[in-house]
Amino acid sequence: MQNKYVIEVIEISKNTDLESKCNAITFLNTGSNIVKINNVSLQPNGIGSLSIQGNVGEIDSTVYKIDFGVNVTGNLIQVIKKNDLWQQ
Repeated sequence: MQNKYVIEVIEISKNTDLESKCNAITFLNTGSNIVKINNVSLQPNGIGSLSIQGNVGEIDSTVYKIDFGVNVTGNLIQVIKKNDLWQQ
């Protein structure tokens, strides 16, 4: 049986919590400021990224804290989520 999935891309520009509810997730810092994902610092301008991969049938239910600090401009992170279709 073939496993089918969809890719969801989210852009975030302010401090927030994000519940993953997916099989795999990638954070890519495309802004001009350092951002922390659960206290892991990601460098700006597309250099910093964090990827978490799951095995077949696994769902990551982590709540990720996205923290740009006190910066109010230049914040942008892209979140790419892989959602198995059976999850939906």
